[in-house]
Amino acid sequence: MKTRTTVILCFVCASILAWYAPIPVFSAQDPLTRNLSPTVHRIVYQAQEALQAEKYDKAVEILREFDLKHPDKPDALVCYLLGNAYYMNNKKEAAYRSYRRGVEAATDSAMLWRNLAAVAYELNHTSEAATCFRKAFDLSDPPDYDLLYQAGAAHYQAREYAKAKVALSELVRPGAKVEKPWLQLLIHTYLELGELKEAEELLTLFLERNPTEAAYWRLMAQVRIHRKNYVEAAAALEIAYRLSPPDADGWKELAGIYMYIGTPQRGAILLEKAYGPDPSPDQCDEIARAYVTAEQPERALVFWNRAIDKDPSPTRLLEVGKLHYQHGHWKKAMEVLQRVTDKAPDIALAQLLLGYCAWESGDLPLAERSFQKAAAEKRYKNHARGALATLKSLTTEG
Repeated sequence: MKTRTTVILCFVCASILAWYAPIPVFSAQDPLTRNLSPTVHRIVYQAQEALQAEKYDKAVEILREFDLKHPDKPDALVCYLLGNAYYMNNKKEAAYRSYRRGVEAATDSAMLWRNLAAVAYELNHTSEAATCFRKAFDLSDPPDYDLLYQAGAAHYQAREYAKAKVALSELVRPGAKVEKPWLQLLIHTYLELGELKEAEELLTLFLERNPTEAAYWRLMAQVRIHRKNYVEAAAALEIAYRLSPPDADGWKELAGIYMYIGTPQRGAILLEKAYGPDPSPDQCDEIARAYVTAEQPERALVFWNRAIDKDPSPTRLLEVGKLHYQHGHWKKAMEVLQRVTDKAPDIALAQLLLGYCAWESGDLPLAERSFQKAAAEKRYKNHARGALATLKSLTTEG
């Protein structure tokens, strides 16, 4: 079936991603602090004093002086603090280079990998950031699962969806305490990979925990539509729209699903809701046709008559005439069909139906004239000529 194109939640990681900036302090447990020489102790102390006083240029000067004296053997802690000083002075490229030198000197420092990841992310090196966040997570003790989430989010933003799935699946595992954003991001990752079954299963889990998230009920509906599960898609949209009423297009989309699955009465009701208290003639036509499909001719006539009040076109009048004819309302059908033939005498179907109605009402001269006009069109020629022959034989017998 065709539905309106629905944006599957313009997913901006910033809304789910707990953004990380580089940490300006260091942990005593990190390998950075092991086996510090007295000289490094002194340099670190002086640099920290400058940083705390927000004298970032001074901190850079202190640290750079030491660093330049040891070009072939950089000290990881000095690189770390130098990166922090550059970062706090809004020199992110320089911070990135310092952190990069630091991880080369101390590959086992979770804090250096973490800060390198954060700056790489800010510089839009998202794939590299993902790798660095992953290294930081692997080195964290106890495990810092937010770092693993950041790795998955950065992979997602780099459009490395298979890698994002690997990281996020480690977070969303049986028995684990799973954070809401982790579920959300993995859902979107499954969608990007086209793994709709897995996305629906995870959406089910997410909505069990977050039943008032209207946007995710709408997302569930879209997934079910793509999986051709239209009945359950309608159910999901009903919940979504109770939580957050949609615009007219939303009601029309749900109406279209109900029409498709053979529940036209609900579809017609929703079209009424979509078009409001003063629908246009064309909108009235659409609602009327839905009620015809639902076998509610009285409601159909209400909307066709409203449309005719605004625009009594021959085509619209013909629909009303056909409806009266189908239900044996000969007199009413004749009245409407004569309006059609007065406006557009070349509409052969109107002439044919008018002939039958006139015949049923006993107006045989009108029936004969109408059949003769209908016979002029190839499509209805045989019907009209057959009716004329039968009418003539009855008249002769009479």
